[in-house]
Amino acid sequence: MGRLARFGAIAGVVVLAGSMPALAQQKTLTVAGYGGSWEQQLRKQVFPAFEAKHGVKIEYVAGNSTDTLAKLQAQKANQVIDVAIVDDGPMYQAIQLGFCGKIEGLEKGDLYPAALFKDDKAVAVGQTGTGFMINTKVFKEKGWATPTSWNDLKDPKFKKLLVIRPAR
Repeated sequence: MGRLARFGAIAGVVVLAGSMPALAQQKTLTVAGYGGSWEQQLRKQVFPAFEAKHGVKIEYVAGNSTDTLAKLQAQKANQVIDVAIVDDGPMYQAIQLGFCGKIEGLEKGDLYPAALFKDDKAVAVGQTGTGFMINTKVFKEKGWATPTSWNDLKDPKFKKLLVIRPAR
């Protein structure tokens, strides 16, 4: 997929906050999304061609999904963010809170069914799995069986031993 097509998927994917004016009428497009390598790749591989083709300047606001949702809520009366890239939980909240407009011209045939959200108000850019890892050496030393379900982690022997990564 070409660079512009990828950004088109990303821009549509996410959250269209409020009713975004046509790009031709807009000088700046404010995009909120993840920082780090995600942001670096967008700035390097996607934004330059998109800006040139559409005659806009992209202002990128880096942050995690819950920060971006909080910004959308704080800007409710006067949205600054045009496109938001967030995880699925905050995305469902953004839809419920009315921050997502229908994505016009969405080519559903180009997307997996799992990428679609109700009423075309968002599209997934990627999917990840969640799982857990164990230190096999410690489990062997303690004589513990390998957990086979999330419920196994409720065992009191794991209290204060679990680490959960922060949300983006």
